[in-house]
Amino acid sequence: MNSVAGVIGTNHKSPMRPGRRHLLPPFLFSRFVHYYLGMPLKPVYDRALLLLGPKRNKVLTLEEVRQYGVDSFSDPDYVKIYGMAPAAWYRQGIRLLGRTAVECTRDALGNRIARDIGSYGDVYDATFGDKGGLGLPRGMNNLYSKGGLQTMPTWH
Repeated sequence: MNSVAGVIGTNHKSPMRPGRRHLLPPFLFSRFVHYYLGMPLKPVYDRALLLLGPKRNKVLTLEEVRQYGVDSFSDPDYVKIYGMAPAAWYRQGIRLLGRTAVECTRDALGNRIARDIGSYGDVYDATFGDKGGLGLPRGMNNLYSKGGLQTMPTWH
């Protein structure tokens, strides 16, 4: 092997050059080079940085939210609130903490569960309510608009 990547690498095929084997995946190789050359390294905006790192309780800029989308999902508009892309909700004054950006991430598994099982109301009715459950009325477990305690938290 005549490249530095070949000297450092693992036994996986590089997505950047099909059929070529490297000891390190390209993103790790880049970090390796930056570290040893003393170059500042741009942080990778992923779940670990936003949930466990220094960005957890910090308000993210629009660029940081879009970078999270790019680094984690290859889509700068992946994080959506009420179906709006980051630029749209940012224009309206909505700001997110790092941990909240992760919570707003679309999740294929969560979508499948909601589609297959249904909403909270559907599950309650099937288990405890009138639709095959125990026949218990919703009562205090109903929506706020219907006299119960269930409500959506406000965004302020």
